[in-house]
Amino acid sequence: MKLEDVDKRLKRIEAISIDDESAHVEQDKLWADVLRAIAAGVDEPVPLARRALDVLKIEFCRWYA
Repeated sequence: MKLEDVDKRLKRIEAISIDDESAHVEQDKLWADVLRAIAAGVDEPVPLARRALDVLKIEFCRWYA
């Protein structure tokens, strides 16, 4: 996974952010994929994690049970 991949995912999440549930699901998938990449030894894990956290700047309702 590269920063460009995270950027594409962030754009997708922003595009669907009107649908809170779908955006939240995609956020969770993004974070899981970034964690897997970091666990697998991706180059430059810190910038990748920072970029993934940018999803928190996208406004949509996040639901937790």
